[in-house]
Amino acid sequence: MTVGTLKKIELRKIWPREDTEFTKWLNDNLDILGEAIGLDLEESETECSWDNSDLRVDIRATTKDAKNVVIENQLEQTNHKHLGQIMTYMINMEAKIAVWIAKEVRQEHIKVIEWLNEFTDKDFYLIQLESYRIDDSKPAPFLKVICQPSAERKALGKQKKELSEVCKLKQDFWIRLLDNSRGKTDFFSNTGPSTWTVIEHHINKDIHLVYRVNKNKGAIGVCFAEHLKNRFLSLKKNWKSKLGFDLELKKVGNDGAPSTKHQFIKWFDKGGYRNPEHEWDQIQEEMINNMIALEKLLKPALDKIEPSRKVA
Repeated sequence: MTVGTLKKIELRKIWPREDTEFTKWLNDNLDILGEAIGLDLEESETECSWDNSDLRVDIRATTKDAKNVVIENQLEQTNHKHLGQIMTYMINMEAKIAVWIAKEVRQEHIKVIEWLNEFTDKDFYLIQLESYRIDDSKPAPFLKVICQPSAERKALGKQKKELSEVCKLKQDFWIRLLDNSRGKTDFFSNTGPSTWTVIEHHINKDIHLVYRVNKNKGAIGVCFAEHLKNRFLSLKKNWKSKLGFDLELKKVGNDGAPSTKHQFIKWFDKGGYRNPEHEWDQIQEEMINNMIALEKLLKPALDKIEPSRKVA
């Protein structure tokens, strides 16, 4: 059996001009592009504009379900200019899908297209164009899909966006709580807001006070080292009557994770960071007032609990 030799062909040898030759060829052979990206493309036109604008997209097409598609070509490396053009065309032509074809694809632009596919409701395809021939055969284009949208990527983007929104919400909750606590107590005065569910005030190496919040509830607590467990359990007996509620003893850390610390914690049912912001002051007032009560009970006990480790 005779086997031919595959040779890569310089694109400019096939299409010396991008606008009048490659774009025309692609417009006449949209089925090749459609097969590469899995879309049925039709009703296309080249050098298309809108509202008498002097800006023109290389190719505008539609899908069978009437979604507008903009296609930009480069017989060179991807660049910022074409990225900007694609965004301009998509918005002004109300396109749902963008296809960017180039000879070489920069890693920076791959990251941008992947981000757009995650965090927008548009679909972006980034394609590297190559051409080959076997021995002396006609040159054949090869469209290598570098980036494309997927349901999994859209779902991941939605999850990331929701996570970012939740972190911002928690941070705003803590900013409000720290503002509300000023003037009532010096505890937490040097504590900054967090994007986590907890903020802490370290009394010493082994003891720190905590505020906790989830989407439905807020909590106060005190965390302490393992060797102080019995001492804190003896204090807990007197604290219940003075606080008006009991503190639950729990291990610090995630389920199954080893920990050398324990905590007393009390959750309150008025609400958490998912409550409307106009309800936060009332939620936080309960948390702050009970934290102040807990502080007052803890202070006289500190001299009897590892006084050498107290923070000056």
